[in-house]
Amino acid sequence: MARHTAAYVEGLQAAGVAACTKHFPGHGDTAVDSHHAMPRIDVDLDTLHARELVPFRAAIAAGSKSVMSAHILLPALDPARPATLSPQILTGLLREELGYDGLIITDGMEMQAISATYGIERGSVMAIAAGATRSASAVGWRTTGPCEAARRAGRGRAGRRTAGGAAGRRGGARARARGLDAAEQG
Repeated sequence: MARHTAAYVEGLQAAGVAACTKHFPGHGDTAVDSHHAMPRIDVDLDTLHARELVPFRAAIAAGSKSVMSAHILLPALDPARPATLSPQILTGLLREELGYDGLIITDGMEMQAISATYGIERGSVMAIAAGATRSASAVGWRTTGPCEAARRAGRGRAGRRTAGGAAGRRGGARARARGLDAAEQG
């Protein structure tokens, strides 16, 4: 699988198409569709590294321009949040441990695994705070940038999908998400 993944990434990018490797950190060992509910992979860290992460390592080594996160719960990595919303997974594992420095885009935030529990706007803010560069929604083919997601969430304009925001300016969205976390716990 890793050899094919690397060849696919290299072939796409040699033809001028930016590759998007998905769904990080793996989605093969599930029986639930994240369009409808929250999938869960109950494996230990050794299995995750030996099986799920192998093609992602190959894609990163091949220079994949983007990685799409999975709306999936992996308790061995983060028992509380799905990968898309997890700083331990997007920043800790993908950025720091695997050394990926490209674009991280979420899968569609309107999918029930995220929207039913967190909502589209709040989920978008949490994803940016976790380390995603862009939050995507297939509804209307729009993406929510970090600044716009934080601005809309702060004004309580849930349900609106937006475009905009500078990908490199995540600080405000991260602060907003921390405020959402504190409100949940307090």
